[in-house]
Amino acid sequence: MALRSREITDRSLNEELVTDDAKSTWKWINGLLPSLLIVGFGFWRLQMHKRTMKLIEEMYD
Repeated sequence: MALRSREITDRSLNEELVTDDAKSTWKWINGLLPSLLIVGFGFWRLQMHKRTMKLIEEMYD
């Protein structure tokens, strides 16, 4: 495939070295990890917000 006078080569996986189990594992990791990171980040922000609100509430009591 040529792109603006540069050749692009397709580097597909070496079928002899990569098993179906490894492919399946990486597919699950690539599918779940981003979602888990987003949920974890949201939970962390919620905890930080609660902590900040608690400190502000204690300052005004």
